[in-house]
Amino acid sequence: MEAAGGGHTASERGKESLKRASRQLLLLTASDGIHILDTDGKVVEANDIILPHAGLYP
Repeated sequence: MEAAGGGHTASERGKESLKRASRQLLLLTASDGIHILDTDGKVVEANDIILPHAGLYP
């Protein structure tokens, strides 16, 4: 059975939600600096550990 919402089943949406939550948990708890760039080289996600190394502060 397919649920409303762009052709994605509830199971697929649940899996995507779990992936996002897992990535967010990794960013928040990692002891290393992590930053994720888009295809243009712009930072789209970063954890607080990396900020001082980039000259920024949380």
